[in-house]
Formats: sequence, C-alpha cells, structure tokens
Amino acid sequence: MPPPTHPPAPPPLQHWEPLSAGFSAGAPYGLALFKQTLQIPLRQTRACRAEFAAVCRCSVFTGCRFEATQIGHPGLDYGSGFPVIGFVPQLNLSYALGANTGENPMGMNFTLGALENRELISAVYRPFLQAAVQAQLPGFPDFECGPTLW
Repeated sequence: MPPPTHPPAPPPLQHWEPLSAGFSAGAPYGLALFKQTLQIPLRQTRACRAEFAAVCRCSVFTGCRFEATQIGHPGLDYGSGFPVIGFVPQLNLSYALGANTGENPMGMNFTLGALENRELISAVYRPFLQAAVQAQLPGFPDFECGPTLW
C-alpha cells in the first residue's frame, strides 16, 4: 500500500501568520518576511493589455493600477539601510534600494534640507519600482505620481 500523500508545505519563510500586536498588528508575517499587496495607480490608463494581466487591475470608477504581492523585510540600522526591498512573485522580480539613513527611513544627504531628506526614500520608491517593473514588462504604463506608499 502506498504511503499517504500530503500537499507540499509552503517554504518556511512563507508560512504567514498575522502579527498580534505592536507594529502593523494584523499584517501577514512569515519567518522574517512581510507579505503585502502593492497597489499603485497607473497614469492615464483605462484598460490593461493582456500581457500585463498578472499585475494590472482596472475599475470603471478609478482607472487602472499596478497590483502585486510584495514579499520582503526592510533593513535599517544607524547610518545605512535598505528601506526599499522586496520580491514580486508575479514577475519573478527582486529589488532593493540602499541608502545612508538615520534611525528613520530617510536620507542623510547634507546638501539637502531636513524636509527633502525625510521625503528622499519615498520620492525615489515609485520611479525605482516603475523602472524595475518596466524592465520585466516592456511597455507597461507609467505609475501615477502621488502620495507616498508609507
């Protein structure tokens, strides 16, 4: 008699449980990784091309958006960090953006003022992710400029 079969277990880093308290309570968290859904509006796009169906969602009321799963965990210490880092399984795309930072995810460029440094990482995030997505999907629409993701 053959042994019983079981569905394969998820990789250890992708067994998700909601955080019970503290930072981002309820967020899906695996062994050292967060899982979140990215949703970024697309500039002047009312329909998704078929080849972009894995990461493009449209609504009659709000237009189209980039929508994908991101798996990752930002790293930050005093002086340096990778506040923008992730893996998008739908595109088999990994990305990371390192910067010299303070105790918060902000730049430490002394030629910029405090406000510019505070917005540095979030200002770079969308164009950086857009370039990575468009390298994987040539012709993918541009992201809409707008509020930051955090």
